[in-house]
Amino acid sequence: MRFIELNGDYEFTLYPYPFSKERPNFGFYRHLDTSETYIVFKQKFKGKAFFRFGTFGTGPEPVISSKSKLVTDIKFMKSNEVVRNSPEWLARESQKEQLAVEML
Repeated sequence: MRFIELNGDYEFTLYPYPFSKERPNFGFYRHLDTSETYIVFKQKFKGKAFFRFGTFGTGPEPVISSKSKLVTDIKFMKSNEVVRNSPEWLARESQKEQLAVEML
């Protein structure tokens, strides 16, 4: 799990370990605004976190998955710390390619 901090926002990337460029990997990428919740999490987390997906449907409350995963490899990074061809870099490049396709 990686949090890549930009100017006032961040990229959240979650990917399997070990990561392999030679085979398909399923990961999650999201560009988000920095929030008070994010700041508190960064200050108070103890090196691990439970991750669980939630979705918004037609009702007022999110639908939260009953499955969760303990994540122990969590890093907060600055944008300039992202190394070319790293999983974080590949996720960012993949998003750029997707946006280019959507704009066509």
